[in-house]
Amino acid sequence: MSRIIIAFRGIARVLQPTESRLTIRFQPVRRLQVIYSSQTWITRNGLGLGSQRFSQPKREVVNRPLGLKKMPVEYPPLTGSEHWTRKMRTVFRALDSNNDGRLSSEDMILSGKRAAQYLGLNEDQTEAIVKLRLHICKTAIEKNPKGEMAEEVSFDAFIQNRILAFNDMKARQELFSRVIPVEFNTMDTDGDGKISPKEHAAYFHSLNIPTEHSKKIFDVMDTNKNGYISVKEFGEGHLDFWLGEDPNSKYNEFLGPLVD
Repeated sequence: MSRIIIAFRGIARVLQPTESRLTIRFQPVRRLQVIYSSQTWITRNGLGLGSQRFSQPKREVVNRPLGLKKMPVEYPPLTGSEHWTRKMRTVFRALDSNNDGRLSSEDMILSGKRAAQYLGLNEDQTEAIVKLRLHICKTAIEKNPKGEMAEEVSFDAFIQNRILAFNDMKARQELFSRVIPVEFNTMDTDGDGKISPKEHAAYFHSLNIPTEHSKKIFDVMDTNKNGYISVKEFGEGHLDFWLGEDPNSKYNEFLGPLVD
């Protein structure tokens, strides 16, 4: 898939990294706008404008800045510790929807359809979710020597790819400034700028994670206890899970209980 278009009716997510703080602002316009330092970045990463998000937002989200407590570059380089490897094994198993021991676009399609089924979405809505999952697939599967996306990836290749990508500090900042909004959108299926308990449970269901585990991590991430997960709250947990190596982190079960 050469282009992924993400848009909202009534809301645009404006992503503008700064030197000291990652900022994501929400503004009431009809198209998603991605602002970066150059037009080539937008072209290179397949982001653009055009297609409609499938749902009208229910709550107003306007000009809300996201200031993360800890930025991607503030995490130390990954060592590939046993604990971090266990987290990556948990991720890999969750993403491997068909349980064949390899990640492919087929896994993303299956997981997207499972989420849509859980939420009772129609065909167009299902397609929108699948497109977002496929976009995430592009960050999980490494390229071959020719620069082409591999059709599938093993766990060993997956974890090596993650360490190389995350330990490049310049790439780390750019990667997470793109990935956090996209992954947030995969859970925020109604486009209201917040993840509800049902949306979070649907995401766990889509990854074959028992939904009873959803409430536990949802309550951890919902730091202001308003019953929803904001993009800021999501970003804090996302970064700590992927870049942290603390065995006692409260975000260790970001994708459910860790596997052995």
